[in-house]
Amino acid sequence: MSVYCLQTLSYYQHKHRNERLHSLWIWQGYAIMKRSVCHLDAAVVMIGIGVGSVVMASEPPAAGRALDPLADVSVIDEHLWVQAVSRRMQPIFESAQSVAVLDLDDWVVSSALTLPDRLRYEAGIDVYQARHGQYDIGMRGFNGLNTPRTLALLDGRSLAFDHLGAIPWVGAVHLSDIDRIELVKGPASVTYGANAFGGAISFATRRPDDVWRWHVVGSQGTGGLVDVDVTTLGPLGHSGDLAFDLKASVGHSRRDDLPGHRGDQAPDDGHPRTGRSGSDDLIATRSAVTLGMDWGDAWRAEASWRWLDLDTWDMIEDMSTGSNVVAIERHSLGLMLRSSWLEADHEHVFMDTAYSNQIVAYNPLEDYRYVQIGTDESRSTSALRSYLDFGQHHLSLGAEYTRWRSTSNLWSADGEYADRDSWATVTANNIAAYAEHQWTPAGPWSATAGLRLDRHSDFGTNFSPRLAISRRLEDDSFVRASFLSGYRLPIPLETYSKEYFFTSDPDIEAETIRSVDVEWRGRYETFDLGITGFFNRVNRTPFYMPLPEGDLEAAWLAFLARMGGGDFSTQPGPFLELRNLDNPIHVWGVEVDGAWRPDERWRLWAAATWQSYRHRRRIDFSSDGFDDPFGVERFRFDEQLPRDLNGPPPWKLSTGVSWHEGPVFAAVTMRLVDERLALSIPHSKMIDPAAALSEDDVIAVRRIPSYAAVDLAIGYHMDHGHQRETFLRLAISNLFNSRHHEAFPASSRDLSDADEDQYAATIGRAINLSVGMRF
Repeated sequence: MSVYCLQTLSYYQHKHRNERLHSLWIWQGYAIMKRSVCHLDAAVVMIGIGVGSVVMASEPPAAGRALDPLADVSVIDEHLWVQAVSRRMQPIFESAQSVAVLDLDDWVVSSALTLPDRLRYEAGIDVYQARHGQYDIGMRGFNGLNTPRTLALLDGRSLAFDHLGAIPWVGAVHLSDIDRIELVKGPASVTYGANAFGGAISFATRRPDDVWRWHVVGSQGTGGLVDVDVTTLGPLGHSGDLAFDLKASVGHSRRDDLPGHRGDQAPDDGHPRTGRSGSDDLIATRSAVTLGMDWGDAWRAEASWRWLDLDTWDMIEDMSTGSNVVAIERHSLGLMLRSSWLEADHEHVFMDTAYSNQIVAYNPLEDYRYVQIGTDESRSTSALRSYLDFGQHHLSLGAEYTRWRSTSNLWSADGEYADRDSWATVTANNIAAYAEHQWTPAGPWSATAGLRLDRHSDFGTNFSPRLAISRRLEDDSFVRASFLSGYRLPIPLETYSKEYFFTSDPDIEAETIRSVDVEWRGRYETFDLGITGFFNRVNRTPFYMPLPEGDLEAAWLAFLARMGGGDFSTQPGPFLELRNLDNPIHVWGVEVDGAWRPDERWRLWAAATWQSYRHRRRIDFSSDGFDDPFGVERFRFDEQLPRDLNGPPPWKLSTGVSWHEGPVFAAVTMRLVDERLALSIPHSKMIDPAAALSEDDVIAVRRIPSYAAVDLAIGYHMDHGHQRETFLRLAISNLFNSRHHEAFPASSRDLSDADEDQYAATIGRAINLSVGMRF
């Protein structure tokens, strides 16, 4: 369920601090019913809360104009405002594109084990689990292993690991510090620049108020699932006109290995050139501290520090056959100054990464230098934004500058992991400016026009326009039409690698998307409904294609010569080149979501997505190849890849029912996900097509089968008075153990040949017991 409404049974109280609405308190009788008005697609509501339960609603951000609807406090507590669409607070019916809003309670009272699992219930969002600690989340048709087509933000700052393109959906965010989650659907580069391609998922953290508070969330479950987070926040005192506050969080996460393939592999010899993570998929420790200061007319300054030690992270990426182990330590320092009309923000991120392949047995003939990778990476981003009001005209202006720097053995043709002097350094920078104007004349109409210009040192200039018009039909319904655009940059691993099987076209450009969507939403006495239709056109999609035959033969002969000379550290290749396809992708889609509340105890809901993903024509993946000195055919194939390759499931349906009686609640959810086609370059037999068991193995295209799953949750929420409360929830996913693949299903032969025992993992029943406290 997307929470846009919070229905209460009693009264509202609100107060202002430094001339802004600082907190909203809601006293409730026997129940809180969270229901969606403007985007209700999914899921199980917390319907049971004890007598006198106290819930603090999200604090509207200081930046942005004062909203006329704020005169009606119910608009605030119903979550009918958003910030992530344009980085300023606005009513949801005036936002320039579709957006759904969640908060932590939407996870607590659902049957989802993790926050990514909770997003499975949302229309237009596709979630794929590759490892216990690795998820890939696509929006509006676009996904891919570690491909940054979805932007993840924490308080407006990117969570992605830049050089990998990966997003740590588990282990990096404090559950105890999540206040609200906004799901911006469709490209949003006018606001966020690169990689807000299919959309953006924005996590907003809690803000201190006048009372010192503690939030504790913990979970333990099958598969070694452990999550513990503690956040404390509150005032430090006053000095004249200055008011100081503090927030601090600590947390830890752990996951066991996802059960994988067990075949006839060689014994694990524990060689230092092959990575080992033991029996763990993920071990993460995190902490964060924010010191804030308020003064004057709504001015606020913050200094923050965030630390993540991802000690172990088993992940799958599409450049090696099996799973790999990654260890990352990341520090983030932030400074922020804001008022009702101005915001200045600076963040500096620095990160160390160690990467190793996890093959079972060490093979000295394949001791390639890229098997172990180290990187030292930093990124600095400075932004200045202004929000100006001129009656019915609301203007947003902004400028940003980002500089990225990375040192790695992978960026050098002769780089050795153990010899830092052999590492090379690459740098990139981006400068951007944008403006957006929203006109809200008297009456039900709203119109928005925005444009962003990004100039990247490697990928040139990208323009990102956005247009939208909306009309509020009546108090509880509206219609909106939008034209959206975005782009995504090839990740550093794709573009700067000098020691790998792959190379990149030196003239490669950013992938671009243009999108149109039309949305209608309405609320009735017991029924809510939303319908959205969209069309995407994508150009310049990066895709690995074979190099010219002469280059292939020269690379192979050079590899044989190095092997003959005793050099076993340089891999064969490059053989494939990442280049832009002149073959646009078209995606048509419809999202429908609704909910029915026959009485105060029951709620039935459903969310459905249909998407048609097609390249304009089949992808011509062919090469005349050559005969090597031993008479073996190499790289000779003629493949016409399907038009829907790497697309999302055409159909997805989630439906459920929730029930509450006093403090007790229960929820059942059923998920149906259609099949899809996926390509895996590492599992393809393109070097020696004759070695393939079938033609399908030459270019490894697999059908990831459809699946059905039933999830269940039961819980009890207890109120202890004096603003103290506790919840306890038992959640079971895949209740009937409907085991299924969500990533590329490698064959047993591939895994045995690669001495790999962790890749071919299936997802089945999982149980989670969660507890939370606020005091």
